[in-house]
Amino acid sequence: MQEFIYLFRGGQPTEDATEDQLIAHEEAWDEWMDVLEEEGALIDGLPMTDIGMMVTEDGMQEGDFGSGDGVGGYLIIECEDLDKATELASDCPIFEFAGKVEVRALINERGE
Repeated sequence: MQEFIYLFRGGQPTEDATEDQLIAHEEAWDEWMDVLEEEGALIDGLPMTDIGMMVTEDGMQEGDFGSGDGVGGYLIIECEDLDKATELASDCPIFEFAGKVEVRALINERGE
């Protein structure tokens, strides 16, 4: 088994979304997370705030990272391989609002 990270980019409901759409979207996330748990894949994950700090060798700058293609949250899962991790991500509710899921393998302490 290998660990993967899902980085959720964009996919924020628009101002045009109705209350019913927002409720349905939240329920879709709950159902999708339940499927990941039932698969035994879900390890951890959280949403992120939009406001943060960008740190470079030139200093620090506060930024709003929630708009556009910024990372808005993550999940860590465990499954057989990248193909399975990608398959599990294919039903993510983020696509309802044109978001993306970046799927990447995590390197363990042995460098694998």
